[in-house]
Amino acid sequence: MNFLIDENLSPRLPDLLARLGHDADHVGTEGHDGDPDPDQFRLAIRYDALITSDAFKDAATRPIAHQAMARAIRIVHLKRPKTGGFPASRQAAWIERHLAEIEREVRDPAGARHMSIIDLGETLKLTPPAAVRRWLADHGLEAWPAEGPGGAA
Repeated sequence: MNFLIDENLSPRLPDLLARLGHDADHVGTEGHDGDPDPDQFRLAIRYDALITSDAFKDAATRPIAHQAMARAIRIVHLKRPKTGGFPASRQAAWIERHLAEIEREVRDPAGARHMSIIDLGETLKLTPPAAVRRWLADHGLEAWPAEGPGGAA
C-alpha cells in the first residue's frame, strides 16, 4: 500500500511503514509542506490513503475532507491526544496497532473512507461511504469531480 503522511505528523513515519512493507511519502519531503488543504487532498488522490492528524481541525476544512472522501480518498485520522504530547513513537504505535484493519478497509472498494484512531487502546472508528455522502447531503455539498478539487489531479 502507498500512504501519504500529512505535514503535521512525523517525517519518520514513512520509514516505519517501509519496515512494515508499505510505501509512504511525507508531504514535507514531497515539496508540499504548507500547501492549502485542497492541494494536499488533490495530492492524496495518487495514494491509497492519507494519514493525518488534522483533516477535521476546523469548520473550513471539514467540508473539503468530506468531499475528498466521497471522491474515494481514504483518510486515516490520528486524533491528537489532549495530554501527553504526540511524539513520533506514539504516532507509529497507533498506526502499527491498527495497520491490518486499515489495510483491509483501504483494499475494500466499499470500505471505510475515514478511519479514526482516538487512542492506542481503542478500536479503529470507521466511517462508511454512505455516512460521508449523507454528511455532504446534509450540508448541501457534492463530491469532487473525478479530477479532484478545482481541476486536474
